[in-house]
Amino acid sequence: MPPEKLDNLARLIKYRMDQNIINKKVFQEENIQRLKAVYTEGKILGKKIEAKKINILLVKELDIAVCPYCNRNYVNSRDDKLGAQMDHFYNKDKYPIFAVSIYNFIPVCGVCNNIKRTIDFYVYPFLEDREKKHEVKFSYLMKGIDDIEIEYSTSIEKKSDMDAINLKEAYSIHDTDVRKMLDREERYSELYRQELRDLLKSNYDTDFIEFNNSFIDDDIDCLIYGDIIFENDIRNISLGKFRKDIYQEIKSMRDRDWN
Repeated sequence: MPPEKLDNLARLIKYRMDQNIINKKVFQEENIQRLKAVYTEGKILGKKIEAKKINILLVKELDIAVCPYCNRNYVNSRDDKLGAQMDHFYNKDKYPIFAVSIYNFIPVCGVCNNIKRTIDFYVYPFLEDREKKHEVKFSYLMKGIDDIEIEYSTSIEKKSDMDAINLKEAYSIHDTDVRKMLDREERYSELYRQELRDLLKSNYDTDFIEFNNSFIDDDIDCLIYGDIIFENDIRNISLGKFRKDIYQEIKSMRDRDWN
């Protein structure tokens, strides 16, 4: 069942079970085990899962290397016996009919999986049409010379999910990363950047330079902060969204100060 339909069905099942419209006997353990037997003896995504554990298979098919819940910890496999842990997006105890749905398995890191357990999440991580609505924007607050607080803004639903697995606390240790980025920004002053611009311009045609000074500035920022700040697909980069957002905030501050 496609993931976009799981939510509607989950709501319908919950309503009907609450209203005793659904016979709960269909959710007895014996019947669930029968479903699992059919599932494990069949083929998933056209491949027999006996050859590979489902977590390894999903990580490969989804092409993910970093936990989609926290964007911090890696979930890649080390061999055919190890890999990401599988979170049931819809609690298998509350919605046992989804216990064997391929779309209900989310490959995540062990920390997120152990904290989430049976908590209901609102935002399914692999629906592109909803990414903009639930986008997370990281920022920082300078509370003192050596006191930096990590903040983030997002939709109410996504914030509820992040709070449920204590992501604000998890990200709090990355105030040191913000400090390092701010130190780099201070170290490489406008005078130093101008020297780098002059050096880089010598590698380009004059006509090209006239229309691409911003491109040269991007080159300088890549040297200072790394390529990650301009990556579009940051889901497979640990702390990718965090680092990119913090860079954008630092750059905005620089543009205000220098213009």
